Amino acid sequence: MTLTIDSLADFTLENFRRVAWQAEPVAVGPQGRSRIEGSRADFMRLVASDPADPIYGVTTGYGDKAKTRLDAEGRRKQAELPPYSLGIGLGRRLPGRVVRGIVFARLASFVSGHAAVSPDIVEAVAAMLDGRALPEVALEGQIASGEVEPLNAVFGHLIGEGRAEKDSGSLVNGAPCTAALVADTALRAERRLALAHRVFALSIEACRAPLEAYDMALAEIWANPHDKAALARLNVNLDGADREDRRAYQAPVSWRIVPRVLAQAHRVLAQAVEIAEAALQSPGDNPLYLAPDDAHPLGRVLSNGSFHDCAPYWAIDAIGFAWAELAVLSGRHVVKLHHPDIVGSEAGWRYAPGHNTHPLTSTHAWFARKARDLARPTLMPVDDVGNAQSDILLPSFYAYEKEGEIADSFDTCLAILAAVASQVLWSQDREPAAPLHDFLATVREAFPPVEDLRNLGRDVETLRDAMRTSFVDP
Repeated sequence: MTLTIDSLADFTLENFRRVAWQAEPVAVGPQGRSRIEGSRADFMRLVASDPADPIYGVTTGYGDKAKTRLDAEGRRKQAELPPYSLGIGLGRRLPGRVVRGIVFARLASFVSGHAAVSPDIVEAVAAMLDGRALPEVALEGQIASGEVEPLNAVFGHLIGEGRAEKDSGSLVNGAPCTAALVADTALRAERRLALAHRVFALSIEACRAPLEAYDMALAEIWANPHDKAALARLNVNLDGADREDRRAYQAPVSWRIVPRVLAQAHRVLAQAVEIAEAALQSPGDNPLYLAPDDAHPLGRVLSNGSFHDCAPYWAIDAIGFAWAELAVLSGRHVVKLHHPDIVGSEAGWRYAPGHNTHPLTSTHAWFARKARDLARPTLMPVDDVGNAQSDILLPSFYAYEKEGEIADSFDTCLAILAAVASQVLWSQDREPAAPLHDFLATVREAFPPVEDLRNLGRDVETLRDAMRTSFVDP
């Protein structure tokens, strides 16, 4: 299918998923085209009415040349200048789906009319989503004032000869990268959180934890919609669990608090979804054009800082914090599931020949510590950078990279917990609740029950990658 966009209302997280993750092409609809054409005509009338009026990047130069006024010939030459840089980022590259997301998010300013660009440049950007190969964008080193550097990497081939006034500047101003980064993070977090629920439910079954800690009645007492969501998801996975084959007394704290820790992940995910949709639907350009009204019959232009939105990288951070907390919690489960008081004292299955998964407790601790150490807030740097125009940096790329590294460690922690829970159930010849049967089969296909000595680290990697492929990756 082709997604038709006509207004800012079309820039939803679901449509982002369709375009970025499912590679659907995009077409500008008739309402969108009409708005783009009308806005461009109004803007050019405003420029013609007073060519001496300073409009950044149109009647003035860029950056350090912002005080330089341009005549008609100067404006024409500036519009056709090639990009001053194709990006200076280095190291790992953004996934291709995120680059598609950046292109999609760029169209919001255009379709809204606030960029006041020519229809030709809008069609050229939309055409980039027709399935063709897109430019690579570095993930590391992309800390710049706004997003000029990475956007030059994406749209540099569209800048230069034959371009109309303002078009080139509107390609590289604003914050479509940040919008795409937080949107991609939110979509991945939805899937990773669903996976975490399955793994913790499997651990609850391995522990034979009493089910009252997961009773839906607690949702009414706690009066928190995110607690309710976490409890509901756990109960779906535990539906039909044997209520008789449980511990005679309450489970350790690390099992009883599972709903509340998962609830915080639900909370920050809900916040990220809200922030992602707001970012996708917020026209980001500098300057922005406002349509004519009674007070401004030709419209007006506002220089602004729409390219620096703190909310997205704070939301990305919060998701990383949730993964780090869950990684630590899963570690307590891994340790306890090797303790005779939890799994039974009959000979201690962890000491039985070939059944020893206990070394995984130390491996888990390494990855949980890594996740916890990386869970630090991303704040604006204090370095003295740039020039008179560009004097503070945007850390969205850094936050996205950091959350990805925390998530990688958390995935390994989940794989270890799933493997250990599977081993407990196998050693005791027990089955989990019916909704977990297919998931347990996935776990055992990648990490079979341990019956003899083998390289468990490789098996954990295989299981982690299998769970990502089945439950997290697009």
